[in-house]
Amino acid sequence: MLSRFFFGLIPETEPAETRVDERNSTSFFRDSRDSHREIWEERRTALNREEKKEAITELHEKFVRAKAAVITGYSGINVEQITALRAKLRAANVEYRVVKNTLARKASEGTGLEPLKDYFVGPVGIALGYDDVVAPAKVLSEFNKTQEKLQLKVGVLDGKLLKQADIKALASLPSLNSLRGKIVGLLQAPASRIVGVLAAPGGQIARVMKAKADKG
Repeated sequence: MLSRFFFGLIPETEPAETRVDERNSTSFFRDSRDSHREIWEERRTALNREEKKEAITELHEKFVRAKAAVITGYSGINVEQITALRAKLRAANVEYRVVKNTLARKASEGTGLEPLKDYFVGPVGIALGYDDVVAPAKVLSEFNKTQEKLQLKVGVLDGKLLKQADIKALASLPSLNSLRGKIVGLLQAPASRIVGVLAAPGGQIARVMKAKADKG
């Protein structure tokens, strides 16, 4: 009688088939979860590649349109100051972009800004001038007078690389609006002179700027 009682307290051994089924089931769900994770990672990687491609295309189009550009370092500049700088540049029809260097280097290829390719290093932003070639240098130089942490690194004009001295010399030239105003004064001048002023290429501006830079 007692033997039957104690025997009843001993749990029956689980069939081997059941244990195997449970292990197989656990393995199946683990493999399924891993498979879903791999699919998600692949989709995210593909999305990142597509986003990078779109970002490069967008930057490339802007670099093609830009007539002049200046790369700046912005370490130590806070968000409020960057916002104020962007507002000043926007008023002069200049766009300021904080860029990812790898994308900017790729985007610059085949554009007038390609000389800047090797200068997209560290935390940098780029000012793009679409109309007035003097505006980026002029606005940035003025801002730099009160915010010395804004570093004027290098620029480009007419496909030619500009060093810091060149940027400052370019900034000293009259803005496009000032030049337009002076054109009014040429209306009484011989037609050949007016045509010569209006047709002056960016290279000529660059030569004037270089002369100023050489003089210090």
